[in-house]
Amino acid sequence: MYIFLQFEGHKMNDEEMICALIKDDDNALELIAKKYMGYVCTVARNFSNGTLSENDIDEISITVFYKLWRVRHDLDIKVGLPLYLSATTRNTIKNLFRNKSPVSADLTEFEIASNFSVEKTVELNLMISCLNEGVATLSEIGRAHV
Repeated sequence: MYIFLQFEGHKMNDEEMICALIKDDDNALELIAKKYMGYVCTVARNFSNGTLSENDIDEISITVFYKLWRVRHDLDIKVGLPLYLSATTRNTIKNLFRNKSPVSADLTEFEIASNFSVEKTVELNLMISCLNEGVATLSEIGRAHV
């Protein structure tokens, strides 16, 4: 396995990290994950419109870096890591939404049981609103599967 050496005081830039990653340096993946984990989590939170739990966001971020490792030999040095990571994050979330059990695309006429408390009714209405927002962010193809 190729080990990319870091000189004292020299921080690897993205191109150097991609080169090291292409050469199977798992230390480069660790450096990339440390540098971009917060970014990937922010993209996931923003793209999902708050519909994902922190556990889901953590799993998505791990999946994104795993996918980066799997395609490391096909990476283009000229494509920046933030662009690749954000696109992979969005696609991972889209796939997650597509693979969830189908829900009605029009949840506005959802009837709430009359024996629910006011708090439960408000909570269900908020959940319906979040689901509608999540469905609205999907592409036309994604909505066809919902």
